Amino acid sequence: MEKNTSLPNKLDLDFITQSLRGKQKTKTLKVAARCPSGHPSVIQVVPVDNDGKPFPTTLWLLCPSLVSQITHIEYSGFAKEVSEIIESDSEFKTKLHQAHLDYILLRETMLENHKYKDTLKTKGVAGSENFSAVKCLHGHFAQQLGQQNNPIGKLIQDRFSIECKTPTIQTEQN
Repeated sequence: MEKNTSLPNKLDLDFITQSLRGKQKTKTLKVAARCPSGHPSVIQVVPVDNDGKPFPTTLWLLCPSLVSQITHIEYSGFAKEVSEIIESDSEFKTKLHQAHLDYILLRETMLENHKYKDTLKTKGVAGSENFSAVKCLHGHFAQQLGQQNNPIGKLIQDRFSIECKTPTIQTEQN
């Protein structure tokens, strides 16, 4: 999976709509990463939902194959193991804290003078307020693919054979 920061094209937008099954709560700004087959694996979205309320998930794991695999890992209890690593490894904990700060900074650059800027200033990956805890493996993995700096996402990459199994689609980039 490759990092990318391109604007979504029409085929990307169709894939996003299909993947979210019409449940998109906010506007897509960029494709933050792509799967080898060309479709978006992570999208960067506006941190305010369609109703104008704060939406802390800024990097959204989109690829159905990756979402399914991370869900399986989450159900296996891996988050508990990661919590133990956070408690016992100060370097890992420091990197995780920095990943949350980087996520907040990304969000802030999109909000500049928005009324919810201060509200979202304390919410890291997946809206987490506790930077020493695991809230959502999907969110950490999305940040790893999109910003390549999340130690939990990196641990998932290193420990599991995560790969896209979604068929190749034709994109305007192919």
